[in-house]
Amino acid sequence: MPDDFKEYIQHWTLESVALVALDKPLGLLRENSENFTDASKLFAALRDWMYLTLDLEYTPSLWRIVATPKFKRLMRALDDIQDVTSKYTMEAIAKLEEEQQRGIEREENEKSILEKLLKIDRKIATVMAMDLLLGGVDTTTSLTVGVLLCLAKNPDKQEKLREEVKRILPQKNGDFAADTLSIG
Repeated sequence: MPDDFKEYIQHWTLESVALVALDKPLGLLRENSENFTDASKLFAALRDWMYLTLDLEYTPSLWRIVATPKFKRLMRALDDIQDVTSKYTMEAIAKLEEEQQRGIEREENEKSILEKLLKIDRKIATVMAMDLLLGGVDTTTSLTVGVLLCLAKNPDKQEKLREEVKRILPQKNGDFAADTLSIG
């Protein structure tokens, strides 16, 4: 397994969660994308937030009395998360307003979570996007790594999954739709 496997999974997870939370691909998986700098900043801030929160909450520390260097780093990480999330939320608002001016209206079931929340309240949409990022990246990374480990240890299940995917997507570049799944 490559040394950066976990980091790659974390990048993929952040990209996936951000697509749901911010209605936008970040471009974190491609270094030459236009959003790579902001995406990298967001990734680093989320990583710092995760480790610093764990450290500050579960080890003895003076941060509750005096602002320690780790506490200050945590606050900077949270500020970075808010800045990047707010920027992407504002971009989504501008995109939706432009679409509205052009008369583009999507069906309710085609609207993103962010789009639905923006119609209710911009602050709620921004907070919800941040919350999805804060809560979704670490948990989804752990889940994904766990599933991949289970598949690696059970080749028969891996083969069964492969056959199911080939049945649903006979063409490598075919479209994936929820109605093609056989759940049950």
